[in-house]
Amino acid sequence: MSRGRILVAPAAFKGTLSAPDATRIIAETVREMAPDAEIIRCPIADGGDDTLAVLQISDSGFERREMLVTGPVPGQRVRAGYLVHPQKRLIVIEAAQAHGITRLPEGKPAPFEATSFGVGEMLAAAFQEAGTDSRWTLTLTIGGSASTDGGAGALQAVGYRFFQKSGEITEPLSAKTLAAICRVEAPPCLPKVRLMIASDVTNPLLGRQGAAAVYAPQKGATPEEIPILEAGLAHWAAICRRDLQTNRESAPGAGAAGGLGYGLMQIPGAEIVSGSAWISSLIGLSEKVASADAILTGEGRFDQQSLSGKGTGMIITLAGSSRPVLVLCGQMGPVEVQAENIRIFPFSRAGLSERESLENPESALRKSVIASALNIGAILAGDPGQAFRT
Repeated sequence: MSRGRILVAPAAFKGTLSAPDATRIIAETVREMAPDAEIIRCPIADGGDDTLAVLQISDSGFERREMLVTGPVPGQRVRAGYLVHPQKRLIVIEAAQAHGITRLPEGKPAPFEATSFGVGEMLAAAFQEAGTDSRWTLTLTIGGSASTDGGAGALQAVGYRFFQKSGEITEPLSAKTLAAICRVEAPPCLPKVRLMIASDVTNPLLGRQGAAAVYAPQKGATPEEIPILEAGLAHWAAICRRDLQTNRESAPGAGAAGGLGYGLMQIPGAEIVSGSAWISSLIGLSEKVASADAILTGEGRFDQQSLSGKGTGMIITLAGSSRPVLVLCGQMGPVEVQAENIRIFPFSRAGLSERESLENPESALRKSVIASALNIGAILAGDPGQAFRT
């Protein structure tokens, strides 16, 4: 194989390989096949898994802070990290570090008990770090949550006061306690920093496409429990309309992360941004794609959702029709990719079963890269188009 400029830019293979690990495995395997190739490593994220790791790899100016916060289950304490870039006056919080599904004790779902309170504790620490300097930007990436509390827990931790008939609610709020809220009071003041909510989910808070109907089943809720969760969120939204004078339940992204997007929107000046676009800009992804002859990307499951705000979808969009893109994936779901320069390569094409892929993901990824050698070889031989004609 001859020379070529290959961009290796996978996302996380959720539950098995991190984005940095997947990048290393793919790059090392391509290096063995093509010693003279120029390989650019660029792990990617979209606001969910590995966001902090990806940003730290891309920019050495980020400093990591660690703190103990409330986990997804009240009473649980977890160690969570966030990033601070003093020169850019930027703080990045990955909400899943506090209330993510992966933080649930023994992985046991808690659709009614899970809280976003720990996310608010991280946000409060970030507010304190920014102080009174309004030039700071705080960005929260909100994928992967275990809670459906409408972000009430997070607001509680940054100073919003919640009341029930018997008095102030002091325990971390959760979906179970939303219906008990009678009144909410905003804090007298919050730091006047720019607050960005990074999410590529556009669901509203309520309804058939809302937080409870679409995402609560992924968090362990049964069909019978969905209407109960929906009613709690609807009650919470009514309280916000009356006491905070807001009307954000239909805003795109309000239903993200069990309604955490909605809760954070109650903070004056908060805005929703595309997580994948924001991260892509920070890591210079468009420039890296533009300089490559071809791109190797991937994720655990590639389907139609991948094309709607996921990191792999961003790669495909940036590549346009001019650069070959090889997508390695553990599984391939229903998806329509019309472009001739895109090839999807699920592990099954390398003769691997789902069980083999899950039990030894590193070996499975290596074997899949080797099995796709015909595609990669054509790219490196100076005829990248041939890689997608076979």
